[in-house]
Amino acid sequence: MFPVTLESASSFFRSMGLKEGDIVELHGSLKAIGLVSGGPNTIIDALLKVLSYEGTLLMAAQYSTNTEPAHWQHPPVEIESFKLIRESHPSFKGKESYLNWMGSLAQTLQLKDQTMFSDHPNCAVMALGKQAKWLTMSSPISPAFGIDSPLEKAIQMKSKALLIGVDYSTLTGMHVAETLSNMRPYYLESATIKVNGKDKRVKILDVDTDSEIFNQIGAEYELTHEVKTLNLGNATVKLIEMSSLHEFTISYFKEHL
Repeated sequence: MFPVTLESASSFFRSMGLKEGDIVELHGSLKAIGLVSGGPNTIIDALLKVLSYEGTLLMAAQYSTNTEPAHWQHPPVEIESFKLIRESHPSFKGKESYLNWMGSLAQTLQLKDQTMFSDHPNCAVMALGKQAKWLTMSSPISPAFGIDSPLEKAIQMKSKALLIGVDYSTLTGMHVAETLSNMRPYYLESATIKVNGKDKRVKILDVDTDSEIFNQIGAEYELTHEVKTLNLGNATVKLIEMSSLHEFTISYFKEHL
Protein backbone atom coordinates (compact mmCIF):
# COMPACT_ATOMS: atom_id res chain seq x y z
CA MET A 1 0.00 0.00 0.00
CA PHE A 2 1.31 3.46 -0.94
CA PRO A 3 1.88 5.98 1.86
CA VAL A 4 -0.69 8.70 2.46
CA THR A 5 0.59 12.08 1.27
CA LEU A 6 -0.65 15.65 1.59
CA GLU A 7 -2.19 15.50 -1.88
CA SER A 8 -3.79 12.08 -1.48
CA ALA A 9 -5.17 12.99 1.96
CA SER A 10 -6.61 16.25 0.62
CA SER A 11 -8.26 14.40 -2.25
CA PHE A 12 -9.60 11.81 0.16
CA PHE A 13 -11.17 14.38 2.48
CA ARG A 14 -12.87 16.04 -0.47
CA SER A 15 -14.23 12.66 -1.56
CA MET A 16 -15.62 12.26 1.96
CA GLY A 17 -17.69 15.38 1.34
CA LEU A 18 -15.66 17.97 3.22
CA LYS A 19 -15.50 21.38 1.61
CA GLU A 20 -14.40 24.97 2.04
CA GLY A 21 -16.11 26.64 5.00
CA ASP A 22 -16.98 23.49 6.94
CA ILE A 23 -16.60 23.38 10.72
CA VAL A 24 -15.10 19.99 11.59
CA GLU A 25 -14.59 18.28 14.94
CA LEU A 26 -11.73 15.83 14.41
CA HIS A 27 -10.94 12.66 16.35
CA GLY A 28 -8.39 10.28 14.92
CA SER A 29 -5.57 7.79 15.25
CA LEU A 30 -2.53 8.29 13.07
CA LYS A 31 -1.40 4.75 13.84
CA ALA A 32 -4.67 3.35 12.46
CA ILE A 33 -3.99 4.90 9.04
CA GLY A 34 -0.63 3.25 8.55
CA LEU A 35 2.23 4.91 6.70
CA VAL A 36 1.74 8.67 6.37
CA SER A 37 4.46 10.65 4.61
CA GLY A 38 5.09 13.59 6.90
CA GLY A 39 3.32 12.11 9.90
CA PRO A 40 0.48 13.89 11.74
CA ASN A 41 1.26 17.25 10.11
CA THR A 42 0.20 15.77 6.77
CA ILE A 43 -3.28 14.90 8.04
CA ILE A 44 -3.84 18.20 9.83
CA ASP A 45 -2.48 20.25 6.92
CA ALA A 46 -4.62 18.33 4.42
CA LEU A 47 -7.75 19.09 6.44
CA LEU A 48 -6.85 22.76 6.77
CA LYS A 49 -6.19 22.89 3.02
CA VAL A 50 -9.63 21.47 2.23
CA LEU A 51 -11.48 23.62 4.77
CA SER A 52 -9.53 26.71 3.60
CA TYR A 53 -9.58 30.10 5.33
CA GLU A 54 -13.39 30.02 5.53
CA GLY A 55 -13.48 26.74 7.48
CA THR A 56 -12.55 25.77 11.02
CA LEU A 57 -10.91 22.67 12.46
CA LEU A 58 -11.47 21.89 16.11
CA MET A 59 -10.32 19.15 18.46
CA ALA A 60 -10.67 18.31 22.13
CA ALA A 61 -7.79 19.55 24.30
CA GLN A 62 -8.60 17.66 27.46
CA TYR A 63 -6.09 18.30 30.24
CA SER A 64 -7.00 15.10 32.02
CA THR A 65 -4.63 15.45 34.97
CA ASN A 66 -6.20 18.77 36.02
CA THR A 67 -9.03 16.90 37.72
CA GLU A 68 -9.94 15.59 41.15
CA PRO A 69 -7.30 12.95 42.04
CA ALA A 70 -9.79 11.04 44.17
CA HIS A 71 -11.51 10.07 40.89
CA TRP A 72 -8.40 8.83 39.09
CA GLN A 73 -8.54 5.17 38.05
CA HIS A 74 -5.94 4.62 35.27
CA PRO A 75 -3.90 4.52 37.41
CA PRO A 76 -5.32 5.49 40.81
CA VAL A 77 -3.15 7.43 43.26
CA GLU A 78 -2.72 7.01 46.99
CA ILE A 79 -4.98 9.04 49.27
CA GLU A 80 -1.89 10.56 50.86
CA SER A 81 -1.07 12.21 47.50
CA PHE A 82 -4.43 13.94 46.96
CA LYS A 83 -3.62 17.14 48.85
CA LEU A 84 -0.24 17.65 47.19
CA ILE A 85 -1.68 17.09 43.70
CA ARG A 86 -4.48 19.58 44.32
CA GLU A 87 -2.06 22.20 45.62
CA SER A 88 0.65 21.77 42.99
CA HIS A 89 -1.10 21.03 39.68
CA PRO A 90 -0.86 23.95 37.22
CA SER A 91 -3.77 25.48 35.34
CA PHE A 92 -4.37 24.81 31.63
CA LYS A 93 -2.05 26.92 29.49
CA GLY A 94 -2.97 26.13 25.89
CA LYS A 95 0.15 25.30 23.90
CA GLU A 96 2.26 24.74 27.04
CA SER A 97 0.13 22.03 28.67
CA TYR A 98 0.93 18.40 27.98
CA LEU A 99 -2.14 16.78 26.43
CA ASN A 100 -1.49 13.21 27.48
CA TRP A 101 -3.85 10.62 25.95
CA MET A 102 -4.96 13.01 23.18
CA GLY A 103 -2.72 11.57 20.45
CA SER A 104 -0.34 12.97 17.85
CA LEU A 105 -3.01 14.63 15.70
CA ALA A 106 -4.24 16.70 18.65
CA GLN A 107 -0.71 17.51 19.73
CA THR A 108 0.04 18.70 16.19
CA LEU A 109 -2.94 21.05 16.07
CA GLN A 110 -2.04 22.27 19.55
CA LEU A 111 1.32 23.58 18.30
CA LYS A 112 0.04 25.40 15.20
CA ASP A 113 0.74 29.13 15.46
CA GLN A 114 -2.86 30.27 14.90
CA THR A 115 -4.59 27.65 17.07
CA MET A 116 -6.86 29.13 19.74
CA PHE A 117 -7.98 27.52 23.00
CA SER A 118 -11.03 27.73 25.20
CA ASP A 119 -10.20 28.30 28.86
CA HIS A 120 -11.90 25.30 30.47
CA PRO A 121 -9.49 23.80 33.03
CA ASN A 122 -9.78 20.17 31.86
CA CYS A 123 -12.23 19.96 28.94
CA ALA A 124 -10.89 22.69 26.68
CA VAL A 125 -11.33 22.80 22.93
CA MET A 126 -8.77 24.07 20.44
CA ALA A 127 -9.68 25.48 17.06
CA LEU A 128 -7.98 26.88 13.99
CA GLY A 129 -9.82 28.79 11.29
CA LYS A 130 -12.35 31.53 10.67
CA GLN A 131 -14.66 30.68 13.59
CA ALA A 132 -11.91 29.71 16.05
CA LYS A 133 -12.07 32.87 18.15
CA TRP A 134 -15.85 32.80 18.51
CA LEU A 135 -15.98 29.08 19.27
CA THR A 136 -13.34 29.25 22.01
CA MET A 137 -14.30 32.51 23.73
CA SER A 138 -16.26 32.69 27.01
CA SER A 139 -16.40 28.96 27.63
CA PRO A 140 -18.44 28.10 30.76
CA ILE A 141 -16.69 26.02 33.41
CA SER A 142 -19.86 24.12 34.33
CA PRO A 143 -21.36 22.28 32.71
CA ALA A 144 -18.32 21.67 30.53
CA PHE A 145 -20.46 20.61 27.57
CA GLY A 146 -23.53 22.78 28.14
CA ILE A 147 -25.05 25.76 26.37
CA ASP A 148 -22.44 28.15 24.94
CA SER A 149 -19.63 25.62 25.28
CA PRO A 150 -17.42 25.48 22.17
CA LEU A 151 -18.83 22.18 20.94
CA GLU A 152 -22.42 23.28 21.55
CA LYS A 153 -21.79 26.43 19.52
CA ALA A 154 -20.19 24.33 16.78
CA ILE A 155 -23.25 22.07 16.63
CA GLN A 156 -25.50 25.11 16.29
CA MET A 157 -23.35 26.10 13.30
CA LYS A 158 -23.96 22.71 11.62
CA SER A 159 -20.55 21.24 12.37
CA LYS A 160 -19.43 17.83 11.15
CA ALA A 161 -17.51 15.17 13.05
CA LEU A 162 -14.68 13.30 11.35
CA LEU A 163 -13.63 10.00 12.92
CA ILE A 164 -10.38 8.57 11.54
CA GLY A 165 -9.68 5.05 12.76
CA VAL A 166 -11.59 5.60 16.02
CA ASP A 167 -15.14 4.91 17.16
CA TYR A 168 -18.01 6.92 18.62
CA SER A 169 -16.65 6.58 22.15
CA THR A 170 -14.07 9.24 21.24
CA LEU A 171 -16.64 11.72 19.88
CA THR A 172 -16.52 14.45 22.51
CA GLY A 173 -19.32 16.40 20.84
CA MET A 174 -21.81 13.74 21.93
CA HIS A 175 -21.28 14.89 25.51
CA VAL A 176 -23.24 18.03 24.59
CA ALA A 177 -26.37 15.96 23.92
CA GLU A 178 -25.65 13.86 26.99
CA THR A 179 -25.50 17.04 29.09
CA LEU A 180 -28.54 18.74 27.57
CA SER A 181 -30.69 15.62 27.93
CA ASN A 182 -30.67 16.28 31.71
CA MET A 183 -30.50 12.54 32.29
CA ARG A 184 -27.09 12.37 33.94
CA PRO A 185 -26.35 13.12 37.62
CA TYR A 186 -23.94 15.79 38.79
CA TYR A 187 -20.70 15.14 40.66
CA LEU A 188 -18.08 17.20 42.48
CA GLU A 189 -14.93 17.87 40.47
CA SER A 190 -11.87 19.97 41.28
CA ALA A 191 -9.37 21.74 39.04
CA THR A 192 -6.80 24.50 39.01
CA ILE A 193 -7.85 27.70 37.25
CA LYS A 194 -6.20 31.06 36.70
CA VAL A 195 -7.61 33.83 38.96
CA ASN A 196 -6.08 37.33 38.74
CA GLY A 197 -2.97 35.87 37.16
CA LYS A 198 -2.45 33.22 39.82
CA ASP A 199 -3.31 29.53 39.97
CA LYS A 200 -6.14 28.63 42.34
CA ARG A 201 -7.70 25.25 43.09
CA VAL A 202 -11.49 25.29 42.93
CA LYS A 203 -14.36 22.84 43.30
CA ILE A 204 -16.68 22.40 40.33
CA LEU A 205 -20.14 20.82 40.22
CA ASP A 206 -20.47 19.25 36.78
CA VAL A 207 -22.39 16.61 34.84
CA ASP A 208 -21.05 13.08 35.29
CA THR A 209 -20.56 12.20 31.61
CA ASP A 210 -19.71 8.73 30.35
CA SER A 211 -18.91 7.81 26.72
CA GLU A 212 -19.35 4.06 27.25
CA ILE A 213 -22.79 4.12 25.64
CA PHE A 214 -21.76 6.20 22.61
CA ASN A 215 -20.91 3.25 20.36
CA GLN A 216 -24.36 1.78 20.91
CA ILE A 217 -25.97 5.12 20.13
CA GLY A 218 -23.82 5.50 17.02
CA ALA A 219 -24.74 2.03 15.76
CA GLU A 220 -28.45 2.75 16.15
CA TYR A 221 -28.04 6.17 14.55
CA GLU A 222 -26.47 4.61 11.47
CA LEU A 223 -29.49 2.34 10.99
CA THR A 224 -31.62 5.34 10.03
CA HIS A 225 -29.14 8.06 9.06
CA GLU A 226 -26.50 8.26 6.36
CA VAL A 227 -22.91 8.34 7.60
CA LYS A 228 -20.31 8.60 4.84
CA THR A 229 -17.73 5.85 5.42
CA LEU A 230 -14.51 5.25 3.46
CA ASN A 231 -11.00 3.99 4.17
CA LEU A 232 -7.89 6.16 4.43
CA GLY A 233 -4.96 3.77 4.38
CA ASN A 234 -5.92 1.11 6.90
CA ALA A 235 -8.30 3.36 8.84
CA THR A 236 -12.07 3.44 8.59
CA VAL A 237 -13.19 7.05 8.34
CA LYS A 238 -16.68 8.35 9.14
CA LEU A 239 -18.17 11.78 8.48
CA ILE A 240 -21.16 12.65 10.67
CA GLU A 241 -23.58 15.57 10.63
CA MET A 242 -23.43 16.67 14.26
CA SER A 243 -26.77 18.49 14.48
CA SER A 244 -28.57 15.32 13.40
CA LEU A 245 -26.59 13.07 15.74
CA HIS A 246 -27.09 15.61 18.54
CA GLU A 247 -30.89 15.46 18.32
CA PHE A 248 -30.82 11.67 18.01
CA THR A 249 -28.59 11.35 21.08
CA ILE A 250 -30.78 13.59 23.23
CA SER A 251 -33.81 11.48 22.32
CA TYR A 252 -31.89 8.28 23.00
CA PHE A 253 -30.92 9.38 26.50
CA LYS A 254 -34.46 10.45 27.33
CA GLU A 255 -35.93 7.19 26.08
CA HIS A 256 -33.39 4.72 27.52
CA LEU A 257 -32.11 6.21 30.79
